[in-house]
Amino acid sequence: MSRRKISVAVTFPIWPPRGGGQSRIFHLYRHLAKTGPVEVICVTNANDLPSDREIAPGFREIRIPKSRAHRMAELELSRAVPGVPLSDVAMPRLVHLTPDYRRAVEASVADAGIVIASHPYLFPLLREVTGGPIWYEAHNVETTLKRMMLPDTPTARALLAETERVERACCAASERVIVCAAADGQAFRQDFGVPEQRIIEIPNGVDLDTAEYVGPEARRAAKDRLGWGETVTVLFMGSRHKPNCDALEVILRFAPICPNLRFLILGNVCRHAEGRPVPSNVGLMGEVDDAVKITTLGLVDGALNPMAGGSGTNLKMLDYFAAGVPVISTRLGARGLAVVDGVHLRLSDIDDFPATLRQLQVEIGGPELAGRISASRRLVEDEYDWAMLAERFAEHIGRVARSRA
Repeated sequence: MSRRKISVAVTFPIWPPRGGGQSRIFHLYRHLAKTGPVEVICVTNANDLPSDREIAPGFREIRIPKSRAHRMAELELSRAVPGVPLSDVAMPRLVHLTPDYRRAVEASVADAGIVIASHPYLFPLLREVTGGPIWYEAHNVETTLKRMMLPDTPTARALLAETERVERACCAASERVIVCAAADGQAFRQDFGVPEQRIIEIPNGVDLDTAEYVGPEARRAAKDRLGWGETVTVLFMGSRHKPNCDALEVILRFAPICPNLRFLILGNVCRHAEGRPVPSNVGLMGEVDDAVKITTLGLVDGALNPMAGGSGTNLKMLDYFAAGVPVISTRLGARGLAVVDGVHLRLSDIDDFPATLRQLQVEIGGPELAGRISASRRLVEDEYDWAMLAERFAEHIGRVARSRA
């Protein structure tokens, strides 16, 4: 079944995908592009080059750099709210300073069947340039997330109030609201008055075409080849996003009381620890390419997700499961996923992570751990394959199109 073009407005570039939001947009829409063309129009850094390229069959990424005026105004805001990335929350008030972006969006939406605000921040611009249907893809409940992240200062309070106004307006006007987790849908119903029939749940997924499953025996052999010996190594990965930074602080706090474990940290969350000493058993790998990520996932003995905040679901959990890595997570870190404690993973309170890690050391090589690894891999195959989720998304689009006819 073919359909009219979908145009997606995003506040950041998506290729190559590194963070969770980039991965969701890239993988979900590249599979959706099998049923019809998709264009993603991205605001990118002022020092980036403009581009318009096909990044998968039928799937285009159009990058528009911020103007110098846009960048300078954003820097001025950042001085008033130091330490918190503001590119997204500042977008409703600053995007007019990059007129090339407006022109690119106008050109894309002119022949689009559906226009999607991926995050709410570009909704006001979309409402200005199209009278057609707009959908809101909510990666999180942004108002809730930014309330946790922004400090209590006059400028930050103003930005938070603007975020709430924009998200509320986006929810009110959107033909459909796409959520990653049922809890987010419930929040939109209760706090923003979105009717249940307008909410579509499309969970986060994993790319099973590229995820390499490594079983326990192959994992031990890979460790031996690398010379890692008997040292149990656990992984945490994430972007420089406040919930991830808070989780990294947790790991840095309990790593010294687990001296016989090695902790690897992967992703630009490592920048949060720049310029200060870290425990000797913590390795900061930084942002890496896909090959290094896949190799690392095939070597480690376990993966951690000590999250204490955030909304939506954590894609890192699905990467861990797909690769065959046993997982220890808080309940909040596993939110929105159809997991059962003791079946797919170990759930733990943050203060109990050291004890749960000691239990993991005992379980390595045993049948109970092997059972959890197998169950979690089956779970992602059955419920969280991006190709399958895109098919579900396409079915919803088709039903809405037929209801309009």
